[in-house]
Amino acid sequence: MVELKGEAYFDVTKSKEWPFIVRTCRSSVKVLGTSFNVCSYEEDSLEQVTLEQGGVEVKHHDETYLLHPGEQFELDTTNEEIEVKPVNVKLYTSWIDGMFRFHNMPLDLLTVKLERWYDVHFVFSNEVCKNYRFTGAIRKDVDFNEFIRLIERTTNVKFIINQKDIIIQEK
Repeated sequence: MVELKGEAYFDVTKSKEWPFIVRTCRSSVKVLGTSFNVCSYEEDSLEQVTLEQGGVEVKHHDETYLLHPGEQFELDTTNEEIEVKPVNVKLYTSWIDGMFRFHNMPLDLLTVKLERWYDVHFVFSNEVCKNYRFTGAIRKDVDFNEFIRLIERTTNVKFIINQKDIIIQEK
C-alpha cells in the first residue's frame, strides 16, 4: 500500500500474494502488473491515472474502472465526473525521461506544472492570457528564463519577473 499526494510513475511486477495498491485522497489504484502514472494533487481539480502497460483497476467510491494500455482514468473533482479515454501516454509520462510534453495545453495549466518544477508563482494580469494554448516538448533541465522566453517568442504574452513571482500579461 502506497499513499500518494502529487505525481508518481510506477513500474510494478504482478504478484497475487502481494497486491500493490496506490491510494490517493480520492481513489485507489490496484495494480495488475503494469507501468502507469498517477497525478493527484489535492489542490488540482483533476485526478488522472494513465496506463502505459499491463492493467490497473481504479476504484472511486463504490465503482471500479479497469484500464487497458493507452487509457486514462480522469476524475473531475469539482463535479465528480469520471471519464475513461484513450490518450497519448507520453504526454503524461515523459517527465520521467526529463521532458515536458504538452499538446494544446492552456497557459494556466502549463504554469501549474512550471510552478511545481521551478518553485515559482505565476499571476495572470487578465483572463485572456490564461487561454493561450501550447503544443511542444522541452527538456526539464532547461533554464527557467529560457523556457519563458520561448513562450514569449511564440505568443502574445510577456513575463515580468519579481524574484519568485512572475506576472503574465499581454504584449
